[in-house]
Amino acid sequence: MRTRFETLLPVQKAEISVVIKYTIYYIFALIIEESIVTFESINETIEVISYFSTERMRPIRFRWRDRAYHICRIQAVWNHPAGANCYVHYHVTTRESGTFELIYDSGKMQWTLGRVCLDE
Repeated sequence: MRTRFETLLPVQKAEISVVIKYTIYYIFALIIEESIVTFESINETIEVISYFSTERMRPIRFRWRDRAYHICRIQAVWNHPAGANCYVHYHVTTRESGTFELIYDSGKMQWTLGRVCLDE
């Protein structure tokens, strides 16, 4: 006997998997916001060096206030659609110091430093 999920077309299965994946990322983002970690909102435009593949974009380094930061780990990624634009949020840890939220605006093709973690 086949389950409902098994009878879906492969494209539908992929779409459902993507929705589940981004729902998990969104929940993780909410947990971060509600945790004991304190973030300071920055909202400054930054320069970012990114790696682009056919499936995704990955920030590697960024420059903020004349200082370079090397990203050693991407903790989470989530999308925030806003009309025709899409904001892609990256919760990253750097080698130099701290945890940051980088935001890519697909409409403006611009990076912003959204928040920085104060409790590290």
